[in-house]
Amino acid sequence: MFKIVSGFRQTIGWYLCAIEVDRGTVMDVVADSAVSANIPGYLEKATGEFKGIILQDVTTAGPSFEELLAGVPTTVVKAGNAVSLAEGEGQIVTDIVAGYGETGAITDATAHDAELSVYAGKWRVAQTGDIVKGRYIGLWDGKSGYYHIEVKPY
Repeated sequence: MFKIVSGFRQTIGWYLCAIEVDRGTVMDVVADSAVSANIPGYLEKATGEFKGIILQDVTTAGPSFEELLAGVPTTVVKAGNAVSLAEGEGQIVTDIVAGYGETGAITDATAHDAELSVYAGKWRVAQTGDIVKGRYIGLWDGKSGYYHIEVKPY
C-alpha cells in the first residue's frame, strides 16, 4: 500500500528500473549508469540518500496481455522500462517499512515523531550513523500496518 498525502512532484518516465520492486519503494540512481542524455540512469533500492519513491510496481512480466489488449490502466511496468518517481518532500502512507525481526522495525507501537532513515528501499527507525530522511507521524486513520510518514531533507 502506498499513497501520497501531500507534497512531492512526479518525474515521469525519466529513469529505468531493471529490478522487481513494489510501488512505494524508496529508490536511488545507480552511480554512472546514464543511458543517454534523456535517461540519466537506472534505479536501485536506496540506502541513506535517495532520488525518490517509485510510483509503479515493477515485475519481470509487466502488465498482463489482457490488460494491454483491453487498454486497462495499470500501475505495473515491465523491468527494464521507464518508471515514474515521486521526488521532493511531503507526506506519504506506506507499508514498505522494516518489519519485525529487521533492524529499525516500524510497528504499530513505534513512537510518534521517531526519526526515520532508509535502508534497502524501506523506511526504518533511524540507527546511529544513519541519514535521517523522515519522521514517523503515526498510523493512518488508526489502521494497523498503514504508516504515515513525513519525508523531508533534514
